[in-house]
Amino acid sequence: MNQIEKSPIHQTLDQERAKAAWEMATKAKAKMQKDDFDKYKALVKRFPALVNHNGLGQTVAFLEAKKKDSNAEGKLLEQLNEWLVKNNRHEELNCYKPPYKSQGTSLSQCIMQRNSSDYILATREALAFLDYLRRFADSLSKESQ
Repeated sequence: MNQIEKSPIHQTLDQERAKAAWEMATKAKAKMQKDDFDKYKALVKRFPALVNHNGLGQTVAFLEAKKKDSNAEGKLLEQLNEWLVKNNRHEELNCYKPPYKSQGTSLSQCIMQRNSSDYILATREALAFLDYLRRFADSLSKESQ
């Protein structure tokens, strides 16, 4: 009866999302000027709405097009690539394999190569990750006020 119950896998994955989002938001704030971080925070806040309205593929294409003009778009695209394509944390948990892990080198390349069920899975994962990223970017922005 004193046996410790393991937490559910989805809770552990959720904790990993939060940890990665915190690390990424903290690094973004450290490397960006205040104005750039404010633009980044605003983009992260509106990004889920853009994904829901336009789809992940078109929204990633928007980031690709704007990344040279703005530090915010480039940073968010880099973070999404890190979480959805290059992440090894999921495999360590042995509970979730990113659908784009073995396909291509960037999120935009991967979107073109996969089927619709992988696209839906990646969209859900991106939105779950962005929920934490949005919260942490907002809280970090308030810290400096």
